Amino acid sequence: MKIKLIYLVALILLTGCTRYSPEIEDVLLQAGDNRSQLEKVLKHYSRNPVDSLKFRSAEFLIVNMPDKYSEYYDAPWNRISGQEKRLFLLCRRITIE
Repeated sequence: MKIKLIYLVALILLTGCTRYSPEIEDVLLQAGDNRSQLEKVLKHYSRNPVDSLKFRSAEFLIVNMPDKYSEYYDAPWNRISGQEKRLFLLCRRITIE
């Protein structure tokens, strides 16, 4: 009976010792390879009490990150070389002036 009680107390203590809120932990689990980068941000802003608002802002952004992403698509302007871009900007400047 005592062993079961010890295991129960240990389990409760271990589950209560997370560094972040459950919402943040869920996002960190989903982050995959980016987990270390997110933890780095949280660790950076949690060090200094003056940065408490920045820490809360970082938490807010991280919690609201899931299902947000950016897309890349092949647009015609992505295939323009550097020289063509300079020529385009030069022509644009001449027509504006």
